[in-house]
This record gives sequence, C-alpha cells and structure tokens, in this order.
Amino acid sequence: MSRVKWLGKKLYQVGDFTVTKVLPAIIVSSANSILNSDKATDEQKAKAKKSLARYEKNKKY
Repeated sequence: MSRVKWLGKKLYQVGDFTVTKVLPAIIVSSANSILNSDKATDEQKAKAKKSLARYEKNKKY
C-alpha cells in the first residue's frame, strides 16, 4: 500500500510542477516569439496578447 501512496504522491508532484512551471514558461515564450515576429498576422498577435494578459491575471506568486 505504501508504494501506491508514494507513486500517487510523485505523480501529483510531477503534475503540479508541469502546470505551475512548464506550461506557463511555454505560454510566455510562445507569445513573446509571436509578438516579436515580423511574419505574424494581426490576429495571431492579438491572441498572443490575450494569452499573456490571461497568464498575468492568473499568475500565482
């Protein structure tokens, strides 16, 4: 039984790390690359700005 608890705890930690650290980093880097791109359309830039604004609003410190 303790192995199952240990595995569950580790899976939770990996999921929490992914949601709190990895995904926000991907969102920010992708949005910044779109905003700095000369080839991005206005629609893509608007979506990127919206994603960054949503991220900043929901950001946990």
